[in-house]
Amino acid sequence: MEVPLNGFNVKGKLKSTAAAFLLGIMLVSSVSAQQNYLADRNRQPAATNLTSAPLTETELRAMFRYVPIKHSDDVNVQFYLTTALALAAGFDRDAAESVGLYNQYVDDDPQTSPLKPFNFKARRNFHFTSERRRTKLWQAFLNNPNTANLAVFLHAKQDSYFHHGYNYVFGHMFKGVRPDQTWQPENAAKTERAAQITFEKLLEAALLLRTRERPLSYRDIEAQALQFLHAADDASRGIEFARLIERITALRGGQAGDLRVSLREIHQAIERYTYSPLDWQDNLAQLAVRNNK
Repeated sequence: MEVPLNGFNVKGKLKSTAAAFLLGIMLVSSVSAQQNYLADRNRQPAATNLTSAPLTETELRAMFRYVPIKHSDDVNVQFYLTTALALAAGFDRDAAESVGLYNQYVDDDPQTSPLKPFNFKARRNFHFTSERRRTKLWQAFLNNPNTANLAVFLHAKQDSYFHHGYNYVFGHMFKGVRPDQTWQPENAAKTERAAQITFEKLLEAALLLRTRERPLSYRDIEAQALQFLHAADDASRGIEFARLIERITALRGGQAGDLRVSLREIHQAIERYTYSPLDWQDNLAQLAVRNNK
């Protein structure tokens, strides 16, 4: 199947000093963000112990040490939380992974990245969207239900909470990355609402995608999900994410060993696909074909 992320080439000439000044500001911001982006991507993934013994706190911390692009995007919501909530909504591991990866890919694909200075159309269509645009994205999923279309909608919907009040020209460049940080006190309400709406939409999508697993209630996992989102450092997030997956695994009737496998697969997924967007897109397309036969 074709990945529904179309590239945009926004061309134009600078016609005024004001435009040139704007370009300079955006380039400085973009270079800084890209430097942080690459610095985190070059970090080596943590080793994973796959023995059958229970996970220790040290191992739980190591599980979450590798966070590829935490400076430039809220990967906590768009990959980790989305994947976990998809599991809770009844998606199997492959499908949950697919939704999380496609969601994150909207930020990682250079053609739709919000970091590129002239990606105005991409920012408008995926990151700083109108209600009308999000309705169209949801309708695109209804017309052609698959994990890719679902993830693109979820990305826009999640961003609509954290990017409320900002425009697609400047984004939140003057505020830095703080608007995307789920642990900041001023973001608490929008974080909680984004998580709940994400789960509700995943439940709706599960019916159309005919997922095989029994969905859980959001109330059953809400506390663990919010503890993960409100954790303010990588080590704490690692432990809270493991506890969230453990809770979901237990409620779905899984064993302790399933927790280790789930964590391993989730981390391998993001490690596999973050280095080359083209390879990522090819692999995602293959994964989507397998999940949507």
